[in-house]
Amino acid sequence: MLFNSIFRHMKKIYKLLTVLTGITVIFTACRKEIEIELPPIEPALTVNCLFTPDTVFTVRVGKLLPFNDTVSEYIVDDAVCKIWENGIYKEQLTYSINGFYVSETLKASVGKVYQIEVSHPDFETVRAADTVPEPLEISEVYFVHNTLYDVLDEAYFHSINIRFHDDAQKENYYELRLVLEDSTYDGDVQYEEILLTKTNDLSLLYTGLIELEPASIPFSDELFNGQNYFLSTYYKLPFGGTSGDEIYYKPHNLIVHFNAVSYQYYKFTRQMIMHLRNQESDFFEGIGDPVQMYSNIENGYGIFAAYNPIIDTLHHEHTRNK
Repeated sequence: MLFNSIFRHMKKIYKLLTVLTGITVIFTACRKEIEIELPPIEPALTVNCLFTPDTVFTVRVGKLLPFNDTVSEYIVDDAVCKIWENGIYKEQLTYSINGFYVSETLKASVGKVYQIEVSHPDFETVRAADTVPEPLEISEVYFVHNTLYDVLDEAYFHSINIRFHDDAQKENYYELRLVLEDSTYDGDVQYEEILLTKTNDLSLLYTGLIELEPASIPFSDELFNGQNYFLSTYYKLPFGGTSGDEIYYKPHNLIVHFNAVSYQYYKFTRQMIMHLRNQESDFFEGIGDPVQMYSNIENGYGIFAAYNPIIDTLHHEHTRNK
């Protein structure tokens, strides 16, 4: 373990020296300024809305800005934003603040097609559509204590287990997100998204996203279509302190968000995870390839997608380990 740690540090130092040498050569060599002419960006609206059966429609409308434009306002506060349900006009949303347009009463129903249309005299009218998926059939949600100890992290992991039924009649898409709820030393409640870094679950591994350590993970039923599936993954216990040889872990609530999501939602969140990870690239990891963001907005950019959430809370008592 010690040798591996030293080896990793030596590799980083070597990479750093290589980078610094390259930078030195660049700055001591002759320099020539090159002007790069960026291609013009066609003006277009951006529309973003993730909707569920539980809340009224809330849509944010903005506009695409050139790369070097740091002055213009992104939000659009004078657009006309309309919603249809199964082809029947339902409502024009009311402008609120910061580019948000909000419905007074309209909530989505499962299985119905919702279409949005946003128009503005300075832009081409944009449209999109999506449908709320059926709710999940979950039979149990529970965790098992201390199923994994990671030597490098020097931490214990619980396994979180979910058993649910997958409908064989269609392709289904899901999303798992875990949130830690615990108390600060001042007694305040705090929430922290848990990064999904370890799993043995084949469907989660199949996504290729675990190595990116995402805060949520979208996946499909490709490997278990029509089955009663048992999903299991790990989360790290929140460190509480030490006493002698014993390590204490804080009592906490684990809030499990397990969503049935539409294909549009699945594609968008998958690309977003890769995009965000790409933004965190550094000298040592290298600069990642550009990620083409997914959009279902016709004549514009953004996302209009549905999901059907199920939220369960599991309580974990005080734990100690040697």
